[in-house]
Amino acid sequence: MTKYLLFFCFIFLFFTNTSAQIITEEKWYEGKIFFKDSSIVLTLLNYDFNSQILRIKSNGQLRTFNPFQILGFEFLDSELDTLRTFSVFSYPKTPNYPVDMIFEVLEKGKFSLLSQDVLVADYNDPSPMFNNSPGMGGNMIEDRQITYRYLRTHFVYEEKKKKFTRLSKPKKYFSNLSSQFPTLKKFMKENKLKPARERDMKRILKWMNG
Repeated sequence: MTKYLLFFCFIFLFFTNTSAQIITEEKWYEGKIFFKDSSIVLTLLNYDFNSQILRIKSNGQLRTFNPFQILGFEFLDSELDTLRTFSVFSYPKTPNYPVDMIFEVLEKGKFSLLSQDVLVADYNDPSPMFNNSPGMGGNMIEDRQITYRYLRTHFVYEEKKKKFTRLSKPKKYFSNLSSQFPTLKKFMKENKLKPARERDMKRILKWMNG
């Protein structure tokens, strides 16, 4: 019985440590922070998408900033090989209560494409294993696997109207702009653009901003 208890402890600790390692994994990047007093700081930074907390390492010390303290920041993402830019916008969580929030800026202009990422966990349950060893009574052992991914939400910010639109239905949003941009549908059709695809969203908005 003792050896079976040790086996279960090992399995539990393995999955616990694996998930903890993924959650607490810290990636630091060389970047710039833009402050409200117009100052710019070059530093190593780390951004937590879920909490919207920005951390920096300066002179051996760790400092944290929230959206109310900065204008934005940028860093070179070595994995994606691209410069990523983030800005603070006053977002109306409720009609009469705007809150400063950080958005990634994917396309900037009269119509800006913004996004927010949230880290989510996926629990995968493969077919269970049955242990029919003597004394175990055919207990089921769940071989549960946990994977993590970023879930992205897109927004369009209209600078003139100071208006945010969450792109839950991108096709409908761009269709509603046909009166404002009469040749938009033709442009999308000729270039075989799909409004739900991020790279096509960027191209459509770049055309609208031109």
